[in-house]
Amino acid sequence: MSAPIVRDFSRIGDAVAIPNLIDVQQVSYSRFLQENTAPDTAKRPGVEALFREIFPIESYDKTMQLEYLLYEMEKPRYTPQECRQLRLTYGYPMKITCRLRKKDGRGYGGAVDLSG
Repeated sequence: MSAPIVRDFSRIGDAVAIPNLIDVQQVSYSRFLQENTAPDTAKRPGVEALFREIFPIESYDKTMQLEYLLYEMEKPRYTPQECRQLRLTYGYPMKITCRLRKKDGRGYGGAVDLSG
């Protein structure tokens, strides 16, 4: 039985520079939330695209419809440091604005705006 062949790759340098992986995640998450974008100018990718795909939601008997209008991210209650000290999960409150429409025979009318 012979000894296994050992190959040493420690002398070979990196072929490609390793990017800052935390920065990559932060940029991706920021692009997903579009937090620095005005609600009426939000682009299709990210949370906006998700809401546009899900809405409108119709009732089973087709008499009511819930339409998505916009979303907004509020300021977090605690800083990341406070969350670590209090053992809380860091997060942003998200509010969406929807419109509930009731069908009255001539189409959808009597819209009511909902937030929360």
